[in-house]
Amino acid sequence: MDDLRLEFRPELDSPLLFMAYRGWNDAGSSATHAVEYLVKKLGGERFGYLDHEEYYDFTQARPYTRPTSEYQRELTWPKNEFYYTHDAGGRDAVLLIGTEPHLRWRRYGQNMVRLAQDLGISQALALGALLADTPHTRPVPLSGGASTPDFAQQLSVIGINGSGYEGPTGILSVVGSMLAEVGIANGSIWAAVPHYISATPNPRASIAMVRQLDQIYNLGLIVADLEAQAEVYEAQVEAAISGNPEAQQYVRDLEMQNLAEPDDPALDSPASSETSEPLDASQAEGMIQFVEEFLRRQQGGNDRER
Repeated sequence: MDDLRLEFRPELDSPLLFMAYRGWNDAGSSATHAVEYLVKKLGGERFGYLDHEEYYDFTQARPYTRPTSEYQRELTWPKNEFYYTHDAGGRDAVLLIGTEPHLRWRRYGQNMVRLAQDLGISQALALGALLADTPHTRPVPLSGGASTPDFAQQLSVIGINGSGYEGPTGILSVVGSMLAEVGIANGSIWAAVPHYISATPNPRASIAMVRQLDQIYNLGLIVADLEAQAEVYEAQVEAAISGNPEAQQYVRDLEMQNLAEPDDPALDSPASSETSEPLDASQAEGMIQFVEEFLRRQQGGNDRER
């Protein structure tokens, strides 16, 4: 585990593993925002990280710089940070907030497997988010999958069902497959995010996933602050849509399309399938630009770090 940098090794009893990755698996920053929220609410303490040097093309994931004094600056590199807590519904847990690597996925996965085995991980659950033709006026569609029948049943009880998706995939699937190969049960929950508001943090999707985790593991979370974020977000989106007749019509078209179709079970990858004729692409592009610009102004131009 040469790429792992452990500041100390926490003493844990059959911990759970929750993980989310920035990038392709994280539309609207929904998944990473959810795990960041868990770290905060559960009092997670960082105990290690993965060395970024071997896994990233820094022309694609450039380091972020900011001044710390008149003559000094700080660099922030793509992160993969591990936290732990003893208070996840009375159980121990490890939480990973990462950035999907560009390089050496098998080596990355091997490091994850070795760490999971060393810490005695009993079960792993990954959170992801994808862009989809879903209107913001509907409840957040959720789906997922599991590596064992028992875990699949756990997810099915709360309405999270698997799919027969086949196609391009991300690091969540790679790590999940490698964990399953060594006998560590794992699953995933995916939230579908409206594609026309993809560039902004989406607390609606985040809270939908957090609530599911709370049901599965009895975390006892009080999520009033995240609910407040979601309410502000919903109000901002509604203000953006109400100011543009074309945007209003586009959302109505999406609502009608969703009523005419059964829920798509293939929401376990950002490359979700489409079962009907897509809406006009030029109309969507103009709407996306309008809504995103409106939301950036509302939020003061402060984009989340990616």
